[in-house]
Amino acid sequence: MAHRLKATGSRAPFVAGIRPELQRLMARVYTSPDSSNRLIPMEGLRGVAILLVFFCHYNVLVGRFLVLPYFPADLLQTLARMGTSGVDLFFLLSGFLIYRATLRPNLKYFRFIARRARRIYPPFLAVFAFYVVVCQLAPSLARVGSEERHSLPYLALNLLLLPGFVNISPLVSVAWSLSYEWYFYLALPLVILGLRLYHWNWKMRATLFLTLSVLYLAFSFIAPELGSVLHYPIYRTHVRLVMFFCGIVVSELVRVPKLVLWMSARFEIVIIGTVCIGVVALFLLEWRCVDMQSVKVLLPRFEAYRTVVLFVVCFATVLCCLARPTGTLGRIFSCYELRWLGNISYSYYLVHTIPLNVIKALLPRISLGAHY
Repeated sequence: MAHRLKATGSRAPFVAGIRPELQRLMARVYTSPDSSNRLIPMEGLRGVAILLVFFCHYNVLVGRFLVLPYFPADLLQTLARMGTSGVDLFFLLSGFLIYRATLRPNLKYFRFIARRARRIYPPFLAVFAFYVVVCQLAPSLARVGSEERHSLPYLALNLLLLPGFVNISPLVSVAWSLSYEWYFYLALPLVILGLRLYHWNWKMRATLFLTLSVLYLAFSFIAPELGSVLHYPIYRTHVRLVMFFCGIVVSELVRVPKLVLWMSARFEIVIIGTVCIGVVALFLLEWRCVDMQSVKVLLPRFEAYRTVVLFVVCFATVLCCLARPTGTLGRIFSCYELRWLGNISYSYYLVHTIPLNVIKALLPRISLGAHY
């Protein structure tokens, strides 16, 4: 699995030998065993997703407090907001994998949920316990008030992974996205078993989830007007759930033999061009729509615009990678270091804000941060 580097005259043998030795070490600790079902580029895609999330949180917790000129600071904040797309990419990949795992008539629902709980809860509970201890020993570092910290219902809602859907601040700052993940795990198998989707052909299933995506996006676009008519303001539509549907559609298409054959080098160039245009569109959207994010009544529409762009960009990227792993994008996302990062992405996602908060607390003392 490790790709050896050839030593050249300009590179010392010691330096040339570092990367393969590091790869072997990481492979023993973090890399899953080879199997016929293993999707190598997907590991790299998870690695890119966690890098995007880290960049976003770095700017929120550290970067925005550094003393920078106006334009670089504004540019950095826009790029950091784009980094939130890492969570959307995670949702897509979860939709892909969970759909594949549950699309069968002999699925044992409670056994499946138990397996997902064993994967999700042990790392989460460890980090949750750490946050509880920190809140008790150092209340000044807590993200939530004293009343919430000592409230059993608040702690119970966090343990049930509900902060993403309930209007409370999560104790573990990144746990809001686990709400989406966990309840997707609970709901999708029931939908598949209830509608007997395993008896549908792939075109009908793909059409179903594409239609649901379009309807959900349309609802998010009209949510402000609908809220005015109903005299009940709609500030959130959870439109990012559409990315799970995107992963489901990719899962259906990537198994179509004709589509795989169409993924020629020429077609891949078109996809790469589409992805680049989509990334530029996302940048312009984040750059121009900052004010929209600050106005609650316009937030559903902004999130809908953003989700449409991400749906296209992530759909094209992941489909191309998984349908043609030997192509340009497939090889890029099969980079060993990205795959290693992808394999530790869940644990890293849970803990990466802890050292960032420590750095943030130290900034004023070392005179690198602005006064805040």
